Amino acid sequence: MKPTFSIGLAATFMVLAAPAALAQCPNGGCPNQKPMVGTFRGGSSKMPTVTSIKDGVMVAGSKTYLVHSDARVILNGKPATPADLKVGMRVTVSGTRVPSATKGETVFRATRVTARQ
Repeated sequence: MKPTFSIGLAATFMVLAAPAALAQCPNGGCPNQKPMVGTFRGGSSKMPTVTSIKDGVMVAGSKTYLVHSDARVILNGKPATPADLKVGMRVTVSGTRVPSATKGETVFRATRVTARQ
């Protein structure tokens, strides 16, 4: 006789364990999953607020961003333009750091801005 018990046991384990392994993590997130840089948990109340925007330079929170016309802007879930950004909006910004003319100041070039009114 061939040993079928171990194969049957392994097959049973795979059938019972597979749905649990493939299930999404609950709302609290996976224990080993780290949040992406620049994301905020807890909704828009923790997002930085635009305090100044003029001539393509936006200040949100403690950071300064250059927002050029080619930046992708999403306003309340819909495509928008940098001209649609206003003081008081809550934003998340993705971009790259650029050298600043002012010593000690860090400026970022925004490539994507997600805003909520």
